[in-house]
Amino acid sequence: MKKLAISLFLLSFLGGLSACGEATPESLPTFQVSYLDEDGTIIETFDVILGEDAPFPEDPLKEGYTFEGWSDVALNVTEDLQIVAQYSKVEVIITPSEVLVLTLLEGLEETLEIFLEEDVKVVQSL
Repeated sequence: MKKLAISLFLLSFLGGLSACGEATPESLPTFQVSYLDEDGTIIETFDVILGEDAPFPEDPLKEGYTFEGWSDVALNVTEDLQIVAQYSKVEVIITPSEVLVLTLLEGLEETLEIFLEEDVKVVQSL
């Protein structure tokens, strides 16, 4: 009986030692990965465990621009990161046969027919 008690003690002691050597998600440090808009506004922040990959937020929307992607990816995170949204301006080509709809005042639209001799490139500016 004494040998059984000593054996059980040793097994639980050694098992406890091996468990102490293994890192659990609760014992690992976490880092903040923040996704920012071009103006520095925080879109979303994630707490990421050391060595893990950060998820992406939903693609942001910006009027007059197309979202192109992020300035970086957060793989194998080992520090706090700030990742910035990248945009390109929307460009519209107006051909001679198109009719333009102009917004003159909020909620009031006016149809205007313009005759062009060649294509015109319009870049929306905000």
